[in-house]
Amino acid sequence: MKKITLHKPIENGDKKITSVTMRKPSAGEMRGLSLAEVGMLDVDTLITLIPRITTPSISEVQAEGLPFEDIMALGKALVADFGASGNGDTPKP
Repeated sequence: MKKITLHKPIENGDKKITSVTMRKPSAGEMRGLSLAEVGMLDVDTLITLIPRITTPSISEVQAEGLPFEDIMALGKALVADFGASGNGDTPKP
């Protein structure tokens, strides 16, 4: 899990979301998305994926309203922290 502090808080009713925690996506949360597009930080893909893996939960509409620096920080954290096991090993069956 990775906590990201937002540059611009998200308005959620009477509360402000100032940070979100992202978890590594499961196969189901990646359904319909391309790993390559996640890796390329494709904005449409990030807008779909980020609401699926953040706590507190944000909607796709809220994700669409994220400023550039926030969507990129979330995307970079996703790729850097969850993109590889870090040891170069291939999982054994």
